[in-house]
Amino acid sequence: MKRHRVSSRRMRTSWKGIKPPGTIPIRGATPIFITVCALSTAKGMSLIMHMLHHISFGVLDLDKAADFYDAVLGCLGFVRVWTDATAVGYGVEGEGDKFAIMLVKGTLAIPQEGFHLAFSAESREQVDLFYAAALKHGGVGELPPALHPEYGPSYYAAYVTDPEGYYIEAVINTEI
Repeated sequence: MKRHRVSSRRMRTSWKGIKPPGTIPIRGATPIFITVCALSTAKGMSLIMHMLHHISFGVLDLDKAADFYDAVLGCLGFVRVWTDATAVGYGVEGEGDKFAIMLVKGTLAIPQEGFHLAFSAESREQVDLFYAAALKHGGVGELPPALHPEYGPSYYAAYVTDPEGYYIEAVINTEI
């Protein structure tokens, strides 16, 4: 299959109904447009939407960060999918990584206000377990597990800061 990139753009201004060509708008606090990718196949063209392929955090203490993420991501059903001397990758067993932690030498720049990473949970119980594991493994509780109706009637989430200072969340947003 051959991939053709159509377009990608992130808007930093108000929504105002403007949509870059070749993109699909995702409404939220900050409008984001995701790329629409067309795949050439033997049967013609098909459309696939992609948001993120993977993300990584730089860390100063790989062992401590790996212990933390082994615990919290394990509660969400994710596992280490690879490990080397300078990094660890996490994802679904038997598949590639979607999240990685990578050893950084020197100074670490942690994103501040406005940045967080939300991990998907399959149940409210997983969100509760994520929060408990985070606190047990050096995380700082920011918002305990609860419904957050300001984000939707079924938005159940917990927020923590990891041992390096990254703000992360576990969330499920489905009706029970």
